[in-house]
Amino acid sequence: MIQPFINGEGKSNGKNEGHDVYNDMQVFCKSATLEEVKALNYALTSGMYVGLGEEVDDFNFAERFTVLKTEAEKQIAEEDALNERIMINLSRIMISTEGKSKAR
Repeated sequence: MIQPFINGEGKSNGKNEGHDVYNDMQVFCKSATLEEVKALNYALTSGMYVGLGEEVDDFNFAERFTVLKTEAEKQIAEEDALNERIMINLSRIMISTEGKSKAR
């Protein structure tokens, strides 16, 4: 989204020569008047002012869900193995009454 500013599309030198002038950009930024904000009950949700893009959501939900579920299952199994190692390591630590810790 920063690309329009890098390309110079988000600004112009039209009114103030030598100075950048702000221009609204649909779906990106808008300078709303107080009257516009008041008319929308002071809601500052950006989509109410700049509009929503017309992006096509072309991913397959079932396929994406299956991939994410498989990844989550692998991570849970890895978590279980790590928790087991942690418990083994914790069981090896012995606390003496003299205040010094020892490892088995």
